Amino acid sequence: LNIEFVRFSVSPFSGIIVAAEEIDSENKIAYWTSIDCGQNWTKTTEFEQISWTSDRVYFYHSPYQPGLLVALNVKSGDPSHVRISNDDGMTWEQLTLPDSRWGFRWVSFHPTNPLELYMIFDKSQWWQYPIRRTKDGGQTWEEFGPDCSDAKKMGESVLVDPTNPNYFAFCN
Repeated sequence: LNIEFVRFSVSPFSGIIVAAEEIDSENKIAYWTSIDCGQNWTKTTEFEQISWTSDRVYFYHSPYQPGLLVALNVKSGDPSHVRISNDDGMTWEQLTLPDSRWGFRWVSFHPTNPLELYMIFDKSQWWQYPIRRTKDGGQTWEEFGPDCSDAKKMGESVLVDPTNPNYFAFCN
């Protein structure tokens, strides 16, 4: 197997590796998993790319819920590139987003509710970085916390306090 992965991540619970491959000749992206430290790989999903830059795909494993994983492209604004998995990347579902024109900057997980996620959305044409929260696994989203329009740098993050999920920090 000769695959050039552009990004990978390891589950903190199971050790399963998930990786992204860009298939230039077909204009597609594929996700792969390995349960044996990379000795063998299984392609778990493949889909069309739409203005996608592979070096910006990120995998976010929940530190609280085994198997919970979100994959996103931080700048594409294409909702088909935000996927969620509840089995360490073996299967994927498309995550519903509030506005498909936005890019995506960061994912954070609630410490006790696996359906509650926090994301920073990038409306960079207006220098706005609103934080949105879903409590139902991404079916609906609401504004959460301050408007982070003062952020002038890339790489912002939102972190939920694991001991008190009513507190969060926005980092720039």
